[in-house]
Amino acid sequence: MKHGYRNEQGLYWNSKTGKWVVRLQKTTTDKALAKIKKEYSAQWETHAWLPIGLTIKMLEEDAKLLWKNKKKFKVDRAIALATLLIIKRNSASEKTKNSFYYKAGWTNVRSKDLKRWVHSTDYEKYLQFFQDAFYLEKDDRYASGSYSKQFRW
Repeated sequence: MKHGYRNEQGLYWNSKTGKWVVRLQKTTTDKALAKIKKEYSAQWETHAWLPIGLTIKMLEEDAKLLWKNKKKFKVDRAIALATLLIIKRNSASEKTKNSFYYKAGWTNVRSKDLKRWVHSTDYEKYLQFFQDAFYLEKDDRYASGSYSKQFRW
């Protein structure tokens, strides 16, 4: 049986001790990461990508002026959105790369991916913020269930 296997009662198999346990102990990697995060908490924000010419400082300054939501603006969610768009653009299939829309700079992104990456159903508000700040352009040819939303920087 593999280490970490979970049974019907919710117990985990510990292959080192050969016993079922309520929860597994933190690994040395988890402990090391926690120590790094504690020591460098001011520098520990996220590992992500932003388009060339866009900085975290610019995002924060524009959010003060353009963020129209009652919920607080979270820079990590905005960065996650930018990262998703960059990854989707760079990981497109060869068929997609030969399409007219791809060559015109458009990137397809499913709402399911947006929810997963931005960790929120408020991804529409972050998209709207990016459009209001003129970071992003949205294609209006979206059809629910048929076509993904398209964006370009």
